[in-house]
Amino acid sequence: MDNILSQKIDRSLNAGGDKLSAMYQRIFSLRFYLAVTLVVLCLPEFSAQAQPSSNPRVSSELQFRLKQKTSWMFLGNPLSDVLGFCENLYDIKFIVDEKSLAKNGIRIGQVVQSSGEGTVAEMLTRILLPIDLEWSAEGDTIHIQAQDLNKRKIQEKNASQLLKQKLSEMCQYEMSGDSLEAVIENLSKTHQVQILVDTRSLESAGITTEVELKGEGLTTLRHALNKLLRPSNLTWIANRDRILIRAIPKSAKKRSE
Repeated sequence: MDNILSQKIDRSLNAGGDKLSAMYQRIFSLRFYLAVTLVVLCLPEFSAQAQPSSNPRVSSELQFRLKQKTSWMFLGNPLSDVLGFCENLYDIKFIVDEKSLAKNGIRIGQVVQSSGEGTVAEMLTRILLPIDLEWSAEGDTIHIQAQDLNKRKIQEKNASQLLKQKLSEMCQYEMSGDSLEAVIENLSKTHQVQILVDTRSLESAGITTEVELKGEGLTTLRHALNKLLRPSNLTWIANRDRILIRAIPKSAKKRSE
């Protein structure tokens, strides 16, 4: 009797083990299929509550999502698929400036090769920067546009590798009529980078360090500098580990017009 009962238990355990093994195999096969089909791995780690907004031009929900930790792996996926995947996973809306892409010969189907760990904001920068794109946040939307490569080459021609890394850092700025001097102090402290002013250049253009700068957003430091300085006819150029702010030459202004 005991032997019969023992045999029944063994058969039951074996059957249960077979079912469990088959279930694991199905799960593994599904995961493998998804990995091969998408060649994408994104594992966000969302915290329980969003933090209050520190920039009224960028929604608190978007700021919260951009600060979350994640890991990703895109191995030869078209940019359009990557953006669609991220849009669904992180609930972020993207608007692509297709005119700027076309002007610079960049296709929305451009292949993306990127993997790593960091915040969602860092992920976007590391995905877009190698294909000459940049992004900025406004409201609840991420705007993607092509970089002005000619301008960037001129600005960063003499930049050290360290400064190039600093210029790619995320910069959240909110300036409502702050003086150039105050903006320089703010950005210098935040990004631990030396920012100088070409006073002769400004004086010749009739501009002082008290000129008021306005602008709000979340983007890379290089893009923030361009957005803040351009309306006041100012620009910047890299000098090894330092950033030098100067007036836009009249010849350059005429060409841009």
